Amino acid sequence: MKRGYVAKRRNTGNRKRKRIILLAVEGNNKTETNYFRGFNSKDTKIIFASGNDTDPINMANSLVEDYTSNDLDSELGDAAFCVVDGDVSKTRENQILKADRIVQKIGSVIVSNPCVEVWFLCHFPLSSGQFKSSKEAVNRLKEHIPEYEKNMNGIYDLLEDKQDLAIKNARTLEHINENVGRKLHHYDYQPSTEIYKIINII
Repeated sequence: MKRGYVAKRRNTGNRKRKRIILLAVEGNNKTETNYFRGFNSKDTKIIFASGNDTDPINMANSLVEDYTSNDLDSELGDAAFCVVDGDVSKTRENQILKADRIVQKIGSVIVSNPCVEVWFLCHFPLSSGQFKSSKEAVNRLKEHIPEYEKNMNGIYDLLEDKQDLAIKNARTLEHINENVGRKLHHYDYQPSTEIYKIINII
């Protein structure tokens, strides 16, 4: 059976709860999970899509299924995002563009290219040079956070007081990419990160 989002009719006036931010993150990497859990608050609950998918298409399908099964509703402030790495890869680009179409009715695909570490780097003085790989971005981040490792705990606490700078730098990177004619969600649109869009919603 083809998977997809089917809008539900519901009475939203009788339902009072925290707004929910649903995230699909890559199953083999807990970096994003550890980071985004820091945004739980009295008003907002962060939950993660089920499954252990690593490719954008399956992640997008899981996001849509969980959006429906959790009875989420944008009118209540709920939101859904598929958080993926671009990996400076043409193959990955094609998967991301397909994922865009899958989630468009319920949310957005959020890309960091080549990887989520670009978002973490945005919390420090801006560097717009392109990366050849995710490993290069991780090594650059270690210049600022020597103890940084994938899946480390406490990354939210380390960066929390620099969020305004990170948002500013992420937007600057977007302008740089656009000014040279690169297209959003294409493999050469980097360094870039859209994670600030989730932070703005939260």
